[in-house]
Amino acid sequence: MVSKNFCPNRNAELPKVEIDTAPGQIDAQFLQGLRYSLGADAAGAVESYRLAADRGNALAQFNLGMMYKRGQGIPPDSAEATKWFLKAAEQGDAGGQLQMGKRCHRGSFAPLAQDARESRIEAYKWFKLAAVQGYKDSEMHCEQIGLAMTREERKEGQRRAGMLAPG
Repeated sequence: MVSKNFCPNRNAELPKVEIDTAPGQIDAQFLQGLRYSLGADAAGAVESYRLAADRGNALAQFNLGMMYKRGQGIPPDSAEATKWFLKAAEQGDAGGQLQMGKRCHRGSFAPLAQDARESRIEAYKWFKLAAVQGYKDSEMHCEQIGLAMTREERKEGQRRAGMLAPG
C-alpha cells in the first residue's frame, strides 16, 4: 500500500517506503513525488505528481488532489482538488471516490431540491464504490447519506455505482 500522507516534520528521518501495487500502476514520476512528499519537499512533490497524474496515474491524481485540498506546495484550490479527485475516482481509486463522495455530499445541501437530490445520489454512488473496496469510513458515510435518501434515490445511486464498478 502506498502512503498518501505527507511528513509534517522537515527534520524527521525519512520512513522506508514499501510499494505493494499492481505492476504498471506505479511510475517513476509518482515515486519521485512520493520521495519528495516524504522528505517534506511539497513543491517538488506537486511537480512530480502532476507529471504522473497527467499521464493517468490514479495514485498521483489522488495525491495531487490532496495537495490542492491542503495547500501543500501550492495555494489551496478546491476546484483543482475536485478535478484531480474525480480523475482518480473514475479510475477506481477508493481515496478519490471517498473525497468525491464528501464533495457531492456537501452539494446535497443546495437550496434547489433537484440539485440536492442529484448531489445525494452522486455522493451515495462514490461512497458505495469506495466502501466496496473497504476504504476507511466509506461504509459509514454511505449509510449516513442513505438515511436522507428515498428508496428510489438509493436505487439510482447503486445503479450508477454499478456502471463504474470493475468487472
